[in-house]
Amino acid sequence: MGTTPNGNFLVGDWKNNSPWDIMALSKDGNTLGKVVNGEIQK
Repeated sequence: MGTTPNGNFLVGDWKNNSPWDIMALSKDGNTLGKVVNGEIQK
């Protein structure tokens, strides 16, 4: 669990030798999108 510079939460799961599948969550729990190379993909 980590946070982005603007305070959004990051959660991720490790999947079979693949990169972390990280989703960005806003403070109120809404999913913002998948994070790829540190950027949120809508």
